[in-house]
Amino acid sequence: MNTARLEGKVAMVTGGCGVLGAAIADTLSSNGAKVVLADLDATSRTGTSEHFPVDMNVGSEESVAQGFASVDKQYGRLDVLVNAAGYEQSEPVEAMTSSNWNNMLNVHLTGTFYCCKEGFLRMQRQRSGKIINISSQLAYKGAANLAHYCAAKAGTLGFTRAFAREAIAANVFVNTVAPGPVDSPVLRACGEEFIERKLMEMPIGRLGTPPEIAGTVLMLASVDGEFYVGQTLCPSGGDVML
Repeated sequence: MNTARLEGKVAMVTGGCGVLGAAIADTLSSNGAKVVLADLDATSRTGTSEHFPVDMNVGSEESVAQGFASVDKQYGRLDVLVNAAGYEQSEPVEAMTSSNWNNMLNVHLTGTFYCCKEGFLRMQRQRSGKIINISSQLAYKGAANLAHYCAAKAGTLGFTRAFAREAIAANVFVNTVAPGPVDSPVLRACGEEFIERKLMEMPIGRLGTPPEIAGTVLMLASVDGEFYVGQTLCPSGGDVML
């Protein structure tokens, strides 16, 4: 495999300290990219990581602007942006507060907008760039007690399709990855009974791994992804078939 597919490129991964974000960051780095880890308290969480940490709250427009300014100062360019910041919170609609609803949409959807806007302003000047938004297969399936999460992830798909039509005129490619169930501490916390039921629904019969999702992101971030515009790739083990 060519391990220099992103040689000389600068990539930012939001949510870069999470399980999926970290796997994406490591995959991009192993393929030659200089990686920016953007996350809440990233500078204190990354330790001896070789990646450049940037403290950033994607739900704050001011924090996002400051984070991208730090990348400008460090590298002077941005070639790849992966919007992977997010969280899950299980709650039925009848008990959901407007605050919890708004917070979920603010991080997943509005945060993606803030980061896309800042990233695109830089890529537009370069006349090149790749933006990959992380959604979820639940944008298609829905899930009980996750209405706010599903709504935010579905909104990400619509935003990506519309924005992709604008951005491609500047040679900036915008796409989405919508993963299925991925083995992680968050999923394991749901309990073995839940996981067993989930596996019975999946044709492949197993959970995905963070590196498998990262491989899809890498393809879109590299020259191999340059005929994808506004698309959603769904590495889900057949949980959703698009």
